[in-house]
Amino acid sequence: MSEDCNSLASQAIDLVKQVKHNFQTVMKEWNDVKAVHDQVLKGDPTLVTVSKKDLDRLGREVKMLKQFIPKVLNSEFTASYAKLDSTEQDLERAQVEIENVHAEKEHWKARYQNAATECDSEKETLECPVIWWHPQPAPANEIWILGTVTSSISET
Repeated sequence: MSEDCNSLASQAIDLVKQVKHNFQTVMKEWNDVKAVHDQVLKGDPTLVTVSKKDLDRLGREVKMLKQFIPKVLNSEFTASYAKLDSTEQDLERAQVEIENVHAEKEHWKARYQNAATECDSEKETLECPVIWWHPQPAPANEIWILGTVTSSISET
């Protein structure tokens, strides 16, 4: 019988502890509600009063949104992801094309510079016979060659 009394006493103590905890929780919630109510009465602009009817309507709309948004977002996300993948591939192709065009540009630039250098060196060493035209025709067996001219053309 003493064991029964001890177990009942321990159960009673546990119940008292639970009641005390519940009472403290209710008092804390009551104080929170009272503080919010005081703020509403003071006209705190961060708080809004909503009617029960509006709150129920908002609750239904939130539930509907929770149901439909994942479906809409999922299809849009899938489509966007596919577009992103194809766009990334297009971007990679464009980057490769740009690199190829740049390499080709450098090749043609080097060829141009080589040709321009060759042309300049040929201009500097060019020797041509100078033939003067005379108003009177030269005899058939004669060509009047006055000398050779070394060209030194400067670029302007």
